[in-house]
Amino acid sequence: MTKTLNDISNLNEYLNLIEQLLNKIGYKDVKIEYTKKLEIGIIAYEESNLLKTTKFKMFVVLSELNGKLQMLKDVIGENIREDEVIHIVSSSNKISEYFKNWIKGEFISNKFEFWNDENVLQLINDYYIE
Repeated sequence: MTKTLNDISNLNEYLNLIEQLLNKIGYKDVKIEYTKKLEIGIIAYEESNLLKTTKFKMFVVLSELNGKLQMLKDVIGENIREDEVIHIVSSSNKISEYFKNWIKGEFISNKFEFWNDENVLQLINDYYIE
């Protein structure tokens, strides 16, 4: 089924959709966590194999990151551990290189990955279940 992000009306709906996708892909212990900042949602999940378990935290914003950089940095700082892989997800079509370099510099011990609307749309088209 083809969906667009325009079909998503609020952050909770977006978080629930991503939670379903992560479960469908095969991640374990997927759970939505809420923050005091209503504009940012968090999803924690794990990937396990025989050698190790990798913990992930996904910080989700249903809009462009403009004007939210410091708030996002604060939320990340309050909610991560050094061993977690961090995904930052924005429903906008661009996450700037400036932002990527800046946030990686703020949290040197973590690995970061970034998803924009194209990445999420590909997963929706591949895995979405009605």
